[in-house]
Amino acid sequence: MLDALLKAAIALPICTLPAKAGQLETANGGIKYLNYAEGDGRIDVNSPLLWFQGPLAQNYDIALSATLDSVSGASPQYVSNQSGKPVHTLSGASIIENRRAADVKVTRYLGNMSLGATASVSSEHDYLSRGAGIDMRFDFNNKLTTLALGSGVTSDDVGSSIDRSLHEQRLSHDFLIGITQIINPLSLVQSNLSFSEGQGYYNDPYKFTLFFFPGSPAPVLHRDIRPDRRRQTAWLTRYRRFFPAWESALAVDYRYYADDWGVRAHTLDFSWSKNFGHGWKLRPGLRYYSQRQADFYGTVFSSSSGVGSSDERLGSFGALAPSLKVSKELSADTSLDVAVGYYRQEAKYKAGGGGSSDLAPFSARYLMLGLNRQF
Repeated sequence: MLDALLKAAIALPICTLPAKAGQLETANGGIKYLNYAEGDGRIDVNSPLLWFQGPLAQNYDIALSATLDSVSGASPQYVSNQSGKPVHTLSGASIIENRRAADVKVTRYLGNMSLGATASVSSEHDYLSRGAGIDMRFDFNNKLTTLALGSGVTSDDVGSSIDRSLHEQRLSHDFLIGITQIINPLSLVQSNLSFSEGQGYYNDPYKFTLFFFPGSPAPVLHRDIRPDRRRQTAWLTRYRRFFPAWESALAVDYRYYADDWGVRAHTLDFSWSKNFGHGWKLRPGLRYYSQRQADFYGTVFSSSSGVGSSDERLGSFGALAPSLKVSKELSADTSLDVAVGYYRQEAKYKAGGGGSSDLAPFSARYLMLGLNRQF
């Protein structure tokens, strides 16, 4: 959940898929603030974000963003079956972490097409990620149809504060193809297919499993060990429809995800935006998520070595996430927005049942404030 929220706060992903390939007419910028807290007091995050986008020169746009995440809470999680059943537990130590991230994108417009180049960096005391990407967009069919192609590469350096000798790398290549179709003046549909292939270090150095065999004098420790390759495919389709009589807009998103670790996931997202006049806008939303566990997920292993992970994020579960956003235009060029959301995850929420029985219910909430200005 935290990863998804922080990525949503960053305005410039490497592979973007805008609705149309047209140069920005005005500049926009702002500041956002995100507070995220988990229900058991495990993690608390405060994250300010600065962003700007606008015309750079004739036929050029630029977009920038920068954020600083301050993370505090409990330290690494482990799983133990000492009580007779697997229990996900936190160690007693506490953590304080800061993450810095920045993105920049420059877009060049050439008639009915555009070419964009993106660079990004994200750093923590034990992690460094650098990315670069390009995307091309083509307008045709009287600019009612837009085709998008994108490619990106990300290089990650992984370390550990509990194992200073750990210096591992991971390299990922991402590809995207998508199409946006304007159906009529009130509705459009957008669909894209993305593929990622990575190689390198995927283990989580902060997670491990303690399991007790009957009659064994001591527990066996199994560290988090995952395959060194991962292929991921995602298909995302969006539908947007405006209803003039109600001054409202409907947004529906569906995303299917699959990887060669055995994870299969479905995400269904609904939101309804309503204009109330005098600059007020309300947007309630609801997201449902369902995931099948990775092939190597487990809480008891036959030995202390070999591929296996008890990371609950690789388990089988479902989640519901309602949200509410309120926006107010303070002037012709300035607006303020406030968004609140709640996340509830349980094994029984998985579509079709069969969630991981060892996973305890998990909840989190977030608050996001934003001030936006047009220049």
